[in-house]
Amino acid sequence: MHHKQYSNLKLNSGLTVPSEDFISIVESFSQIISNNLNLYSLGLVTRKIAQLCSNELCNHPNLTCGHEHCDKKIEKITKLLIKVKVHFAVKLANQALRQPQSNKKLLKLTHQKY
Repeated sequence: MHHKQYSNLKLNSGLTVPSEDFISIVESFSQIISNNLNLYSLGLVTRKIAQLCSNELCNHPNLTCGHEHCDKKIEKITKLLIKVKVHFAVKLANQALRQPQSNKKLLKLTHQKY
């Protein structure tokens, strides 16, 4: 994003480059989600992982300013990241379980029955 940011823009316009602390916490959250996705039952997975992420946030005191608005934004980002990662993991699991389907057009072209 540093390369996409224009130097002639006014303050607070255009792309905003995230801080190193923010990138670090998102990477930490992503690792927590990946490591703990299979440890909990489906109903509790998001709540438990959100709690683990909240605990990890304590290791990054420079990330939040302490205002409620800032904390709400971090909470929304965390929930969105968990939702995306869980959806992706379930999608991959479903693809692994799915039986390969035959390509009917290919079978017709090669004169095979389907």
